[in-house]
Amino acid sequence: MKDLRCEIICVGSEILLGDIVNTNSRFIARELASMGVGVYYHTSVGDNFNRIIDSIDTAFKRGMNVVITTGGLGPTDDDITKEASSKYFGKNLILNEDCVKDLKQVLKTSDITEANLKQAYVPEDCDYIKNDFGTAPGIIFECDGKILINLPGPPRELYKMFDKVKIYLGKFTDKKYYSEILKLSEVEEGDINKDLTDLFQSKSPTLGIYSKGDHIDLRITVECKNDFDGKNLIVPFKEEIYKRVGEFIFSEGTEEIEELLYSELLKRDFKISFGESCTGGMASSRFVNLSGASKCFNESFVTYSNEAKINNLGVSREVIEKFGAVSSETAREMVEGLSRKTHSEVCVSITGVAGPNGSENKPAGLVYIGVKVLDKVYVKKFNFLGDRDLVRRRSSFEALKAAYMILKNL
Repeated sequence: MKDLRCEIICVGSEILLGDIVNTNSRFIARELASMGVGVYYHTSVGDNFNRIIDSIDTAFKRGMNVVITTGGLGPTDDDITKEASSKYFGKNLILNEDCVKDLKQVLKTSDITEANLKQAYVPEDCDYIKNDFGTAPGIIFECDGKILINLPGPPRELYKMFDKVKIYLGKFTDKKYYSEILKLSEVEEGDINKDLTDLFQSKSPTLGIYSKGDHIDLRITVECKNDFDGKNLIVPFKEEIYKRVGEFIFSEGTEEIEELLYSELLKRDFKISFGESCTGGMASSRFVNLSGASKCFNESFVTYSNEAKINNLGVSREVIEKFGAVSSETAREMVEGLSRKTHSEVCVSITGVAGPNGSENKPAGLVYIGVKVLDKVYVKKFNFLGDRDLVRRRSSFEALKAAYMILKNL
């Protein structure tokens, strides 16, 4: 079975109703692509026994030889993915003593309820994947050239278990793919698509574009013997991309902008502070989402009103009256006042018009970002497109990126 063709089935009525965002399919597809497994279909199905069986049957009937499900392995009555999968293959569920031990260890009790004990049942003649971060093990069915893998729905559990899935599937394919990601910002997806049209048509390497809202990812992938071979095969292709759109590339790899900034701060033992207006604390929040952010994060101020800018950051009333709250002059005074107040080596200010309407006779999307690193101040003007939420997200992203780029190039 050297050509693996996969369908991902996400189980859960909450997905169909839009109550949660399905990030599992994206994660699984990217992980499978890195090992040469083609994903042909993404399916979502509610918590319905017969519809789950029908979805599995449809996947195999249209030529898939690998089906991966997520969700529906928990202790409640509507968690029925394992039961439906067992019914499809005609397997009986048997209590697995090793799973019972794992369950007691995770729950830190020997008193297991009947509901939780349900998760320790494994279909006969099937393997299970230990879940170190939850109570539901994964299940592997393998029958007549068909592979069905049940995985839990919580991303924290699924992501940690997926390395074991990759090891298992690796036995069935001799293909190897190598990928690199280039991250771009301050450019629209349509413009990148226009500049790289012929490269998107390339069969080897292949080029994919993924809009992340506040930035764009370009993914270069090539079939190869090993990572060293793949890296060399990609070099001329990547160089051509840099020739055309290199001015918009700010990093390579999968690290998010807050991780990149954190690394630069950490290596210099610098502290960072934020003074935010239109973003309302969004940039600070994004940064402190990082584990360990306290090593670099000092303090921040949300100065939404003019009075707050004057009273908390020492912005001159005359500057606001003359140039407006949304101006390069105000952004500069905000970041300088922030520096005086916090004594952080890196200070960032954001002031702008989030929208949807204009303000001070200035258009929605106009944003000024100030960055002070040690004794030097930088101010940059942006004109963002999109609704209020997108303008705020892009402003937060560009503020973090501006600080990162300055530190990177010190």
